[in-house]
Amino acid sequence: MTALAPSEPSDATAIPGEEPATPVPPEPPPLSEAEHCQHPPKAKGADAWDTEYLRVPEGELSPVTFGTVNDRELDSSVKQLSDVEYVQLEAERARELVDAEFKCPDGEQAYLVRAVAHSTNWGFSANYSRRYGLFVRHRALGRRTPPLRKRALVACLAEAPRQVCPTASVVE
Repeated sequence: MTALAPSEPSDATAIPGEEPATPVPPEPPPLSEAEHCQHPPKAKGADAWDTEYLRVPEGELSPVTFGTVNDRELDSSVKQLSDVEYVQLEAERARELVDAEFKCPDGEQAYLVRAVAHSTNWGFSANYSRRYGLFVRHRALGRRTPPLRKRALVACLAEAPRQVCPTASVVE
């Protein structure tokens, strides 16, 4: 019998013929006041969509598959998000909101999430940190900063986000 090195996992508890269980990552600790993307919130309820930027340590963000909600569904989506940051969606509803071809990768769930933008062009990016949540950013070019507009995206995530942090900026 060969002894296992200390760094090698033991399969002594594995059931013959079954795959060993995949370890589940531990839950991240609760967010501190400084880790909330709104610290403190600029507004409550429906006006709390624009947030200050939270700096996340390098390497903790991963890109997110997402789609922008089409103009036909935008008003109803924004209204649905008036009191919540995100809503879990069925796959069919996600396709209705974005387009018929939209599909989340295997193992991920569609969520309708808050977003903000200074223009109607589609300069969005979305990144996820298991510890901090979902970051939705819109960037635009312009000579002046137009008013902020509420928008909505459908984001694909493996788990519900801890928080949604929408931001927007204009580069002159």
